Amino acid sequence: MNFGEVYSSLQTGVIDAQENPIEFTASARIHEVQDYLVMTDHVFGYVQLLMSEMAFEELTEDERDAVLEAAEEARIYQNEIVFSEEEEALQMMVDEGVEVIVVDQEPFRDAVQDVNERLADKYGRDLYDTIQSMRE
Repeated sequence: MNFGEVYSSLQTGVIDAQENPIEFTASARIHEVQDYLVMTDHVFGYVQLLMSEMAFEELTEDERDAVLEAAEEARIYQNEIVFSEEEEALQMMVDEGVEVIVVDQEPFRDAVQDVNERLADKYGRDLYDTIQSMRE
């Protein structure tokens, strides 16, 4: 469904729910027509910083180091902004009457552990371990 139709569709009962980042929900005032916000934490808003390998390899070692350092600084700053804006948007919706439901994620993690193990076997345990370590 086109995002521009979500508000009226919730309002008229065409749809029962929607799934979008907290900032989208708040800025589109969707909380005016939805009573609950379920916190699943299954998506984190992020920005990708991309550069072609060819362009990166053309840089001097000092330039590469500078690009990598700036990328890390940008990542940290962007995460801070996302967390701050999400916190503010969530509080605004709560203040306006939305009930927040925090989901116990452990049963979901347990339910997909076999799938995770199969994917680790298929694509490599090192990759799986790297991804898992990022969660900590």
